[in-house]
Amino acid sequence: MFNGNLKLPSLKDLPPGTFNYQAVVDMLKECNINDPKYTEKMLKHSQRMESRFSPFKTLPCANVPPLDLIDSETCRKPGSKACGACKLVSYCSKECQNKHWKKHKGLCKSYMRSPDWIPEWVEERRLPDFLPANMHYDPATPEGGSDGGSPLWNTMPPVDLINLGSNEQDKTKDFNLAFVGDLRSVMKTVNSLPDDFSGKLKIIINDQDHNVTWRNLVILLSLGRLSVDDGVAPDVALHFWFSLMMPEAHAVKAAAVNGDFVNFMQSQTGDSLKPYPLGPNSTIKAALSLETLQAYTLHMNMPRVGAWAQKGYDATRMDPARIDFWGRIYTFLRPSHRAAYHMYRRFGLVLPFGAVTAEFNFPNASLFTDKGKWLQNDHVTPLQGWNINEVIEAGKARGAHAEDIFGCLYFYLFDQLNTFAKRIQKFRIEFQLFPFEAETLSRSIQNDMLAQMDLGRCTLFDRIDVSNLLDHTSDGLKEVLTQWAPLLAEREDSAIVGYFKDWGVLQKDGRIVNADDAIWVTKAATFSLLKELDVVYENSKPFAQFLKERKAKHLLRKTQLQLRGVHRIVGPRLMVPIQAPHSAMPTFADEDDWYYHTKLTRFSWAERFVELSRV
Repeated sequence: MFNGNLKLPSLKDLPPGTFNYQAVVDMLKECNINDPKYTEKMLKHSQRMESRFSPFKTLPCANVPPLDLIDSETCRKPGSKACGACKLVSYCSKECQNKHWKKHKGLCKSYMRSPDWIPEWVEERRLPDFLPANMHYDPATPEGGSDGGSPLWNTMPPVDLINLGSNEQDKTKDFNLAFVGDLRSVMKTVNSLPDDFSGKLKIIINDQDHNVTWRNLVILLSLGRLSVDDGVAPDVALHFWFSLMMPEAHAVKAAAVNGDFVNFMQSQTGDSLKPYPLGPNSTIKAALSLETLQAYTLHMNMPRVGAWAQKGYDATRMDPARIDFWGRIYTFLRPSHRAAYHMYRRFGLVLPFGAVTAEFNFPNASLFTDKGKWLQNDHVTPLQGWNINEVIEAGKARGAHAEDIFGCLYFYLFDQLNTFAKRIQKFRIEFQLFPFEAETLSRSIQNDMLAQMDLGRCTLFDRIDVSNLLDHTSDGLKEVLTQWAPLLAEREDSAIVGYFKDWGVLQKDGRIVNADDAIWVTKAATFSLLKELDVVYENSKPFAQFLKERKAKHLLRKTQLQLRGVHRIVGPRLMVPIQAPHSAMPTFADEDDWYYHTKLTRFSWAERFVELSRV
């Protein structure tokens, strides 16, 4: 599994018209991944291409010249004076604002920001495409694009799986943690620990999608191996994780740490897999074959022009058949948020609205197939799932306004990744990555098939995050309990945590939309507002009935588990305190809070979280 040689193609094997810049071609000529000095040479090349603007430590002045050309006209000062109309961009001075007005005017006074904006179906006096001909809303109908795409990151709120203050309350305790599918929860868990935590963390991260597992690997390698003090590590990880394009220097750095890991894997002999160092205290292992790493490394290192990525991205994101779907989203957004969403949808960059983008010219191949097809659906955004209030506060601390929501997200993610990178350096963390079906992973551990990864049959976990596996089939609850209960440690604070996302579609009265068969949707606005009513719909009794019909009590007794009446890790519902009763309703501080969480995010609000502990 861990033997073999990796060979990159020669330049004559590369398809014509794919070169980005001659510097990249020259770099690939000089840097052979089998060369022991591969990483050193790649990083040296990346320094020659060093980004002149990214990372952004504060909100930049938006006085960027036409076509985003990087020249002497580009202001390098922080932006402290927001455009009074849109608040999407800021300037260092009135002089810069006046210079930039000719360019900014088109956006600031665009129809997308107009209070008179209306969706196309209203303008054309027709029914929107997302409403069936019989005007009856079927909640089982997917809202994704033509094929739904592949989820490359989770869209539910990340969970602090330890929540030390409400559980062990021991800063010296060692933890074994299993995450089935969400690197964001790993980051939140590590970042939520006290700074003087001294225990050891053994963290299993599993996703059946090999591409997601490899992406997780590159993100962790970037955080653990690149420079943290100058912000390079979090910035590279951020854009590799979420942006359509990257600065070439960032792409080369990501390729360098990936290549070094591949060389390390090639040097492995015997059946035992040695851990790869992530800084002075942490390590990582990945159960990816060299053949798999070879395919992804080739895909990552292939030089391509930005048009290659933009074409594949636009085919999904800007599909004309989905214009009514986006019209429905835009209808309920404030004008500047409508413009911000449209900008992200168009260009796919997690950046402040007025930031220089000229350096973002290297396609993020990990978001595409080798044929250039965008891997995700048309409406996924990296904003989904994060605490919107925290996102906006992070942006405000750097000078951004709430209107520049993706600029706020940039600063929030940068801060979180920066903290994560420092924790990887400081804490003792052992990461282990797997690309298995969840059932295969649990069975392999119990059958002592992962000894080379130091996961024997005696392995037990303090916490297991099963994400939405409980939803996957009609027998999801049975499968999860049967597979993972034997791996849960026999301790009071040990828990299996997961959520039911689609149960409300299956259960009568699970959602307001199917609480009464007589409900008929007659207007597009009513259609959208009907979903919003789930925020204020008390669904604990239908959920209890849902569990009863799936024989939860019998399954729990059989696996010696119990549903916690009072949670210790995550609230029973979205926007509900952790220890709230199961019947508690989401609460919002004010009108803005309601808007941020019901319009800028795309939850069904029927989601229910469960915590399972030992009897």
